[in-house]
Amino acid sequence: MKHIEVYNAKLHNLKNITTKIPKQQLIVVTGISGSGKSSFIFDTLHHEGQRLYLEALGISHDVLHYDSFDMIQGLSPTIAVQQRTVSNLNPRSVVGTATRLLNLMALIYVNEGAEKGSEQTEASLRGYVPGMFMFNSPHGSCPACSGRGTITEVNIAKILPPDSESIEVWHQFAYEFPQHKKEEKEYVTKRFANFIQSYNLAPETPVSELSEEVRDVFMHYRPKRTQSKGNLIFYGVNVVIEEKLKKVNLQQFPDLHITRPCTRCHGYRIGEKALSVTLENKHIGQLCRMDVLGLTAFFQHYLDVRPHTAFVMHLIKEILSKLACMETVGLSYLNLYREIPSLSGGEIQRLHIMSHLSAKVDSIIYIFDEPTAGLHEVEKAKIIESFQSLKEQGNTVIVVEHDESVIRQAEYIIDFGPKAGEQGGTIVYQGDYARFIDSAESITAKYLLHKPMPPKEYAVAADATTPRLSIRNAQTNNLKNINVDIPLQSIVGICGLSGSGKSSLMIDTLIPEAAGRIEGACTGKQAGGRSRKRDRK
Repeated sequence: MKHIEVYNAKLHNLKNITTKIPKQQLIVVTGISGSGKSSFIFDTLHHEGQRLYLEALGISHDVLHYDSFDMIQGLSPTIAVQQRTVSNLNPRSVVGTATRLLNLMALIYVNEGAEKGSEQTEASLRGYVPGMFMFNSPHGSCPACSGRGTITEVNIAKILPPDSESIEVWHQFAYEFPQHKKEEKEYVTKRFANFIQSYNLAPETPVSELSEEVRDVFMHYRPKRTQSKGNLIFYGVNVVIEEKLKKVNLQQFPDLHITRPCTRCHGYRIGEKALSVTLENKHIGQLCRMDVLGLTAFFQHYLDVRPHTAFVMHLIKEILSKLACMETVGLSYLNLYREIPSLSGGEIQRLHIMSHLSAKVDSIIYIFDEPTAGLHEVEKAKIIESFQSLKEQGNTVIVVEHDESVIRQAEYIIDFGPKAGEQGGTIVYQGDYARFIDSAESITAKYLLHKPMPPKEYAVAADATTPRLSIRNAQTNNLKNINVDIPLQSIVGICGLSGSGKSSLMIDTLIPEAAGRIEGACTGKQAGGRSRKRDRK
């Protein structure tokens, strides 16, 4: 069939919609929020397309919304990528694993990698396996950091009282942490008494006056499992706090974390054996730290610099094809070790688009949910180009979108409305852009034609007297020691190209820090310890 035919769709606020949708075209579905777009496209079309496909494979599927329409004909396998469903919180999932580029590169190292100071031999004779070059494999991960590339430590010194305080205060602090409630348990008192009696100390002795040997016991002592009579039964301050930290969410104490590059793998995540195997004097960890453009240049050079087997030639061309797709969808600034949880919803959705572009399958119905959200204007053309490429492969591309540049490029537009909720649920326009822009019933078309701006009924100007929130030396992800002074009591816009650092500054830097400050304010201390002033001007 050349069309998808829907009869009497009535889920949520849909009012018995009967319509035909052309296949193998770029279709934009638009309309104000709550007008019925998602109910029709995601909850009806996609749900039914998914059910039919799984049923054909003999896999049972839920029958939710079984009465939400009378009949749908012409559906083919349907893939939907929604912003609310693309997050992956596994920190071991990186761009290289999500795109399978890391797997392809590992195979090249198995076949053509050269050990420093060794002659080139067959991979089978060298004992190389793909997992040896992958950080998420027990064969290849750095044993010191388990393939993370970093070591996270807890800096307990940040929360301890001043050295001028007494050993009794320090000991009580350890057992009160993190709730700051005094533990009136006999064993706590008994352990402290054991310590001061063993070293002939007074409870009010300042910590600063302890000798190096006694301070080491006071901080780090832990009784042996088998204690003979007369040995000290006491737990050091650090030992007590470390045990308590194992039972709480460390995100409550962001100031306690110290993350540093692993000194064994130098942040490359892989073991010593993999670090010693190179292509053109670069090990796989170095390639994974390159951005897409740098990696493309490397493999284009490597393709021509030496002869390859047919298998390796195929791998290199597949890598170059995937990298080209990443550039097409505007992700050329990423490297293969960038962790998926650190990406925005729009970036992850574009990774999905890239994977489908490189798969080169046809007869699929692709549905995308506002894929240009968060994109700079100069980047939208590449996304539209990727939709055209998917369509030219013989697929149907349906994009739920409000962006004018995407709507203009659509071959077919479906506009829901006229308003939201009970006043929506109908299709107010179907057809091409030329007639859509003159549609009298479409609120979207009227806005695009006249572009009315909402009245500005407020006037706030930040000046020298405006209080500011200061961020100093921010280094999250790609931030390069950023210093920012953000006006308070104001509406502040943060803009820039995708991947330029907006989310890294706001979501990954400011919000965690603010959360820690708020948590500290609730207990009267910063991150479970000393109070600290906000760095504000």
